[in-house]
Amino acid sequence: MPSQYSAFFIQIRVQYILLFCWIFVVANMAFAQQDEVPSETSTAIVRNIRIDARDIFDPDERVPLAGLINFIHIRTQKKVIRRELLFQHQNALDLSLIAESERNLRALGIFTDVNIVTRKAASDSLQVVVQTRDKWTTKLNTTYRLVGGVHF
Repeated sequence: MPSQYSAFFIQIRVQYILLFCWIFVVANMAFAQQDEVPSETSTAIVRNIRIDARDIFDPDERVPLAGLINFIHIRTQKKVIRRELLFQHQNALDLSLIAESERNLRALGIFTDVNIVTRKAASDSLQVVVQTRDKWTTKLNTTYRLVGGVHF
């Protein structure tokens, strides 16, 4: 009698595992179609550029004083991030410009994480999402110049 129960439970476990695998495969296929990365020869147009500038710590991170640090810290302005981008709204997509823009943002030294992602917006256009996360620093960035009797 116990062997019948164990065979029954093994059969149910196998069915659940197969069901889980099927759901996982279907979900991955849906995400792969949604965030399809265009090829180098793609003629897609950049429909819009969204800047996602994040604080030093995410609100759900369990770091002591994270809220206070984020409150004190001034988040990098979107215009600073946009200034480093080598592609523009309504231009044809060029993956090499996206990669170079990521390198430009990392070279500033003010971000811990930089990621540029393309998402399909329509059949012939893409949305570009620029995600950055600020870096905590204790440096005080100040400059002083005296030019022609004028203080800068």
